[in-house]
Amino acid sequence: MRRFAPALLIVATLSLCGIVAALAGPRSVDTASSVSIDLDVPTRAVAREPARLTLTIENHGQTAIDDVGMKINPGYAKVMTVIETRPLARIDDAPNERRIYFGRLGAGEKASYAVVVAPRSAGDFALTARVVAARRGFEPIVLTDSRSGRAEFTATTTVLPPR
Repeated sequence: MRRFAPALLIVATLSLCGIVAALAGPRSVDTASSVSIDLDVPTRAVAREPARLTLTIENHGQTAIDDVGMKINPGYAKVMTVIETRPLARIDDAPNERRIYFGRLGAGEKASYAVVVAPRSAGDFALTARVVAARRGFEPIVLTDSRSGRAEFTATTTVLPPR
């Protein structure tokens, strides 16, 4: 019996870990084909003056999206300083992107989110954005626009020198 005690302890520990992971792990998000997404990005801006990106998302699914957000590529994020979000958002500067989380979007709800940025310098800057559903402790789920099938949105902002 003494020989089996360590093995029994390991099995019990792994079982407990599995139960905890199942209970605390990601819940399914009913968003695979149930959201419509519009992203309005300024085509022109002036360095050091506010410009607005607007994300409009409608949740056609049967469940809420607990924390809807947007992931922005690092090149665009480094040039565009976020100076305001409406509603107030949580900003996470991950190593390879900027993530902006706006909060809960209920089933059947539609909301618009504004991100006001100030470009730091003049030039042409390419934006690559993904709309996501955040999951605590896990990589966010990328949402796909149900109308176009796109999961990635691209645009270019031409920033003019300061006045």
